[in-house]
Amino acid sequence: MHTGNLNVFKERGFKRRQTAGPVAEAVARQARAGRAGPRGDQFVVAAPIIWKEITTAFKGRMTGASYTVENGIVRVRTPLGEKVAELGGANVVWVAWRLVREMASEGKA
Repeated sequence: MHTGNLNVFKERGFKRRQTAGPVAEAVARQARAGRAGPRGDQFVVAAPIIWKEITTAFKGRMTGASYTVENGIVRVRTPLGEKVAELGGANVVWVAWRLVREMASEGKA
């Protein structure tokens, strides 16, 4: 059992709840994976990562990839590789499109 943050809860006077069921198990799995964090005496489940598709033409060939945005970072993924960039106030689709074209020029898309 993972008890990394348990001491913080004890110091603040929180008591551990005994829970069971599929929702509690999913929250526990996400907490162990670092995708959930304590808020008060409960764990808040992080929002799921939503992947979108993007395609572009590069040197006469259609190239496609999946992209997502998480914490201001755009992540583009193809079967041959992955590339990330900070959003920095730019349009998400434009940054993803640029990353797909960079990956295509490197032969990874």
